Amino acid sequence: MIVGLNNALMSGALFDRLVKNAKGYKKNASIQGVLVQQMLKGGQEVLVGAVTDPSFGKMIAFALGAYWSK
Repeated sequence: MIVGLNNALMSGALFDRLVKNAKGYKKNASIQGVLVQQMLKGGQEVLVGAVTDPSFGKMIAFALGAYWSK
């Protein structure tokens, strides 16, 4: 994840960096693209995930991240 992009030129350079990092981790990684979205000002980061584990069954993860002031 990269935050704080200010313009399209930064986006292009950072896309190249993301692809390079992914290929460094897994040489034959298939990169279909990246998601770019506006970062909101203020609020609380929240992570929610779900998975069905073979040993434990259905599991849900919920976590709070940093609080961002305006």
